[in-house]
Amino acid sequence: ERNMQTALQEAKGVDLSGSGIGIIARGDFQPGDHLEMHFTLPIVPPTNIQALGKLVYIKTVEPYGAANSNYQLGLQFVYLNEEDRDLVIWYTFQQQRRFLKERHKLT
Repeated sequence: ERNMQTALQEAKGVDLSGSGIGIIARGDFQPGDHLEMHFTLPIVPPTNIQALGKLVYIKTVEPYGAANSNYQLGLQFVYLNEEDRDLVIWYTFQQQRRFLKERHKLT
């Protein structure tokens, strides 16, 4: 249990939606594991989010068997209060809009 908590403290988010999150982390994980998550949305003011996620997929990011391998974990939110879910969805759309604007400027 402690190893899993340590791994998640060092996790990096790579994908976020109203239904789940993708992260890069180290540790011993199994599909079906339930993980408690605490993360901050970088909005004004910064907003702390608490959620419970179910691990639905695991992909090796570094070569299998490498020391300290990183894994991409896909977690489906099992619990996320509706106010926080609305903020996550709003934040995700804002990031997509920003990305599309930047992409449009480059063409």
